[in-house]
Amino acid sequence: MEVFADDRDRQVFLSLLAELVRAGVLIVHCFCLMLTHIHLLAETLLGELSRCMHRLLGPYAEHYNRRHHRSGHLWQGRYKALLVQDGDYFLEVSRYIHMNPDHNPKTKPVETYPWSSYSNYTTGEGVVNWVETGRVLSYFHSPQDYRVFAESRRTEPLVSPFDRAVAGCLFGDDGFVKRVQEWLKGKAASPDVPARRVLDRWGCSPDIGLIADLVGSTFPDLSENRRNQLLGFVLWKYTWLKGVEIAKIIRRTPGAVSQIVRRIELAGATDSQLASGLETIRLRLEQRREGNRSISVHPDDWLRRERLEHDRVSSLSRPSR
Repeated sequence: MEVFADDRDRQVFLSLLAELVRAGVLIVHCFCLMLTHIHLLAETLLGELSRCMHRLLGPYAEHYNRRHHRSGHLWQGRYKALLVQDGDYFLEVSRYIHMNPDHNPKTKPVETYPWSSYSNYTTGEGVVNWVETGRVLSYFHSPQDYRVFAESRRTEPLVSPFDRAVAGCLFGDDGFVKRVQEWLKGKAASPDVPARRVLDRWGCSPDIGLIADLVGSTFPDLSENRRNQLLGFVLWKYTWLKGVEIAKIIRRTPGAVSQIVRRIELAGATDSQLASGLETIRLRLEQRREGNRSISVHPDDWLRRERLEHDRVSSLSRPSR
């Protein structure tokens, strides 16, 4: 569904965004208003990204519904957000945002599409005057150099940073991911980090067979059905696997996995034997994780996957002696 019927709608959206900028809670580095969605590269000076998005997306949806005599949700699901590392990753996101119009026949080419911040970078003028271009342009000698960078891959397929993000929420190198993980330790859960559970356990490649053996040896007197439930709980609590993936492993539905997790969490609060056994499993997994940290690779980690593929190809092409 298109979220902008005409330029008036786009102006209203940008005016709401400008209010956040003027209030000092948001710095906008790049933006692009597409037909069915928007892209923003921004900083939240006070944190609380979810509150900023609520103040932006909610009032705009009310405007759109009122003006076009409709009701119901305008935006399809919750917004997606990435924490982006400065430097190359930051520049890559800016390029992705600015090149979006080139990949839709209704909005191409980027040079003439007015509803993005690209012209703020290339000509110094744009549809708004509050875009912060300094950080991105500081990596280039001139706006023309940035333009060359941004358009250097315009003929290639557009790859979303979300497709290459760690845990679906971080776009950066290994060191950046580890620093964020350390920073999050001991902090309360936040709606600004929706992938917190996955991120906390990132880099822990799960050995399903090992975990199943640990559950079996720790709880040998339980029924096979009960051990299967505990396996599902341990996979949920100590690995990055999602509920739908765990459901396939223990041959249950995703809804059943959620119920199992809740029941075992409640039982562990009063059953000392259960709690002790689960703690034993946790310690064993932590010991194994520390021993294998240098070679642990998450299947969605695109940087590591590319490096492994490069090493594999190199080893295949290396002449034998």
